Amino acid sequence: NVWLALSNGINYSMNLESGNTYNVTLLSPIVGNYNFTIYVNDTYDNLNSTFGNFTSHDTIAPKWSPVPSSQTINLTDAFSYDVNATDLRSITYGINDTTNFKINSSTGLIENNTYLGIGNYSFTITASDGINTNTSSIMLSVIDLVVPVVSIANYTNSVEYNGAFNISVNVTDLDEVSSVLFEFNNSNTSMTQIGNSSIYYYTFNPTNISNGQTFRIIAIDRSGNINGTITRVFNVTDNTKPVISNISTNSPIEFNGDILINATITDLNLNSNYINLNYFFFFLKK
Repeated sequence: NVWLALSNGINYSMNLESGNTYNVTLLSPIVGNYNFTIYVNDTYDNLNSTFGNFTSHDTIAPKWSPVPSSQTINLTDAFSYDVNATDLRSITYGINDTTNFKINSSTGLIENNTYLGIGNYSFTITASDGINTNTSSIMLSVIDLVVPVVSIANYTNSVEYNGAFNISVNVTDLDEVSSVLFEFNNSNTSMTQIGNSSIYYYTFNPTNISNGQTFRIIAIDRSGNINGTITRVFNVTDNTKPVISNISTNSPIEFNGDILINATITDLNLNSNYINLNYFFFFLKK
């Protein structure tokens, strides 16, 4: 019999290849230096042995499966990305940016470690078998796809001609509001923010008398997301009576003569300007 005994206590039978040559094929054990002893005894039970050694080493790094790739998430989403590598030995995963991210060292699951605002985040992940390490650098892009939220806080639904129309709106966004516009008669005007609050207001003097005039609020955030769905109607009325003044006549007049009466009438409702209307009344008595 011919056999090989490893220093780890495992014995292997050696096979006759040809002539006096024996061999054995072993699966490489874990990395390290190994001593072995070859024993041989003949049919008369004479035993002999000799010693040898070999080194088992690992030069192959873990292999990504699949190769990690850059990711994109919306601002409202939590980040979760699973990376995987294969190797003959157990793998430990790591990440260099532990401020923004965390990784499960056993499974390779990456998650955000804190709130991530809009922007690009580059990081490097590693897969190590304890001797060899494979690295991969990828990027996470956080974007905003959500439109601002708009609500009407207060507005004047009926205004006197040439009077003040007031409106205030509440606008919020997951990130940052860029501008809020008041759209009326196909014209857009920027609304004014009150301090650092979410309230925006606008005031103007409408000059067209009409019921059911429509306006629209347009809110835009810094990512270019637009909410233009908020519309309302308001009425412009004229309930102010004209003013009659400066009444005068050419009295006294001669009997059977002409009577001239002059009055000045003022009203707001004409081309948005005050106008004086002079009416002359002639009465002829016979």
